[in-house]
Amino acid sequence: MAGDEVEYPTEYMNTLANTRQTKWADESTEGVRRIRDAIADRDSFGDLPELAAYGSVFEEVRTIYLETLCGAKDDLDAVAQGIRTSAQQMQDRDDQAGAAFLELWQRWENGPLASTQNHDQASSTESAQTAAVTAESAEAATTGTSPGQVVPEGGSGSTRDEGAVPTGGPTPPTGGPTSETPPPQ
Repeated sequence: MAGDEVEYPTEYMNTLANTRQTKWADESTEGVRRIRDAIADRDSFGDLPELAAYGSVFEEVRTIYLETLCGAKDDLDAVAQGIRTSAQQMQDRDDQAGAAFLELWQRWENGPLASTQNHDQASSTESAQTAAVTAESAEAATTGTSPGQVVPEGGSGSTRDEGAVPTGGPTPPTGGPTSETPPPQ
């Protein structure tokens, strides 16, 4: 049974508990009534000592049987209540899980997301604005555009929205001295 999933349809459980309990209650009440109200009692067996003794046994057996039936009725009532309670707890948990999921969905759908709030807050500081201007200037220097200028399609426009920040300045001119070739003498 380990790892097997068991599903309990709560509506069915409630119906089962209610209909079965009604049937159990009716049948046990009828059974108790029949035994309790039976025509025979101790005196029904007469005055002969052997028959009177049997009448006493009959009375005791009837008492034991009636008490057993009353206990069975209580047990069946407890079973039905247990089924209803279990179904209600499952429904409550389903409702709680659904509410938690709905709350999460609404946060995702309607915002604000913590990541967006934190991004906006961090981006609005003076130091972040200064860094953005510096990054745009460095990018403009490498692309030959002025800061804020729109680059035609296929060009290398601002990468700030893509999360990349240029790390170096302009590329050194080609054809100049390098560390591998000594300067001309």
